[in-house]
Amino acid sequence: GKLILVSNRLPVHVDIKSDNTVQFRSSAGGLATALNGFHKDHSGSLWVGWPGVIPPEHREEVKNRLLTEYGCYPVFLEEDLVEKFYDGFSNNTLWPLFHSFPAYTRYLDSEWEAYKEANEMFAKAILEVASSGDCVWIHDFHIMLLPKILREAMSDLVIGFFLHIPFPSYDIFRLMPWASEITEALLRSDLVGFHTYDYVQNFLAVVRRSLGIDNNLGVIVRDQLVCHVDVFPIGIDFNKFNLATEHPATQVEMEKIKKRHDGQKIIFAVSRLDYTKGIIESLHAFETLLVTQPQYQKKVVFVLVVVPSRERVKRYASLKKEIDESVGRINSKYGSFEWHPVLYLFQSLTFAELTAYYSRADVGLVIPSRDGMNLVAKEYLATKKDAAGVLVLSEMAGSAKELQEALLVNPNSKREVVEALDYALTMPLEEQTRRNEPMRSRLEEYDTTRWGNSFLDRLDKARDARKE
Repeated sequence: GKLILVSNRLPVHVDIKSDNTVQFRSSAGGLATALNGFHKDHSGSLWVGWPGVIPPEHREEVKNRLLTEYGCYPVFLEEDLVEKFYDGFSNNTLWPLFHSFPAYTRYLDSEWEAYKEANEMFAKAILEVASSGDCVWIHDFHIMLLPKILREAMSDLVIGFFLHIPFPSYDIFRLMPWASEITEALLRSDLVGFHTYDYVQNFLAVVRRSLGIDNNLGVIVRDQLVCHVDVFPIGIDFNKFNLATEHPATQVEMEKIKKRHDGQKIIFAVSRLDYTKGIIESLHAFETLLVTQPQYQKKVVFVLVVVPSRERVKRYASLKKEIDESVGRINSKYGSFEWHPVLYLFQSLTFAELTAYYSRADVGLVIPSRDGMNLVAKEYLATKKDAAGVLVLSEMAGSAKELQEALLVNPNSKREVVEALDYALTMPLEEQTRRNEPMRSRLEEYDTTRWGNSFLDRLDKARDARKE
């Protein structure tokens, strides 16, 4: 059977221009980038997802072009459904709850209904292109009901599900009124994958405590159905980052950075605009460093890149305002004509700009309060061809499990973060490379391809086990 990838967004975004022409451009986002390779490597594979809001009169053309030119198959959703299912349930219920921010979580029946409806629409699209025995690999929290809907419609599909964000503890998960429906749906997969062992343990505990079902080494058997649960920490395209500094475009950006911050050490942080990413905490720690260790004034600059995201959601808009105000305050309080302590960019970076900053930064600061994996930490190290530089990493990020040689901190302890920054800025080169080399070789070995293949191999084994 063929491979069908499913994610909320397609790797291709479709825009309808004012002159009614249809424009296709590749989507931003880590997931699209991570899966693109598999889509290309598996000939005849299809990718099902949402292409953006498309007016009815353009749908036929969009569907045909996506299918023939990109190997994609669209799920068309109306704008008001997207608002309730995506901005609503996905981003205001599941995202905060799964990241252990229960106070930010809202529970609206109407949004749950929209979530169910959107999941039905995804299933309908998949069933239009699936044949029995196909392998369906479903990605992330927007479409967690799919395994059940698909299993009931076409029982011999091979279904894998991978969650790209954390899975919370039982005490937090059960706050959601629809917790058992979601658990039940996931269990209809042949294989459920998570980034870390902790998330696997949380999921198995939920299954045990809410449904009363035990597992045998991560295998859950119920009503003749078998679900395997396992760990698959996602990697990055190591070579792409490792070779980035050889590109002329990146070298041009590296020169610009060198001129702009001549003689200064650079602390670099980049993330989406999100309250889980520790952006405010980073600013507070940097300010405390300048106050308690004044020798760093004029010698260090904090480059903070925040990529616009979900600004229609109120909580995100107010976070943006708080960041703007903190940056303004720090720069006016400590800065001078020739030195701005914080260089703040609220924008996306090109690959050349991003890797130039990774390469030039003396310290990579990655301190989310919770993060499923966090690939920035991995990308930073992969770009460091000479293995110099220091990674300061939150122990709450999934990637901390694989990056033990980094300076690991509790992001809620300002003192720990400040001490780590101070240590990082004075760390001898020999120690930098001693820490970074083992992490880099691990990242090289367990890259995106290896991650995906290990998931698909395990899914094959689960399929074979089912036949027996």
